[in-house]
Amino acid sequence: MDDHLVAVHERQNADLIESVAAALAHARSVVDDTGDLLAFVNTFISTITVDRGRLALQSSLTARAQHNPHLADQLTSQRDRLRQTLEPYLLDVVDRAGRELTTDATTFTRAVMAAQSGAAAQLIAPDDSDDLRPLLVATTMMGLSRPQATG
Repeated sequence: MDDHLVAVHERQNADLIESVAAALAHARSVVDDTGDLLAFVNTFISTITVDRGRLALQSSLTARAQHNPHLADQLTSQRDRLRQTLEPYLLDVVDRAGRELTTDATTFTRAVMAAQSGAAAQLIAPDDSDDLRPLLVATTMMGLSRPQATG
């Protein structure tokens, strides 16, 4: 059963990656001043639909993995593949904002993923207007980056 759920979760991750790519393209076309990281991230993140089914499955699998080393290994591999795929998109956002990382790219990407997931998990109702994802993702990105050195 776990293997089937992991396969579903993998498909959901692929859908998330497609959504991130589309959201980034949308943000690039809408936000002229990419130096304004908060505006860019707000447009970028707000375009990504929260998949409550993905969040529920991820939570369930994570809880089960606490007692199943094989499942934990599968989820860790899946998380690492997702991070490796999302990393170039997130680094592009940082670069477009005229910033550079103050940590390594892996730590940066995992922190942004955690901010996104944690904020998304706080959304209760489908029409919940209290979406903190843009703020938390932008502040995480700003906290782990600095303006690019000039010259």
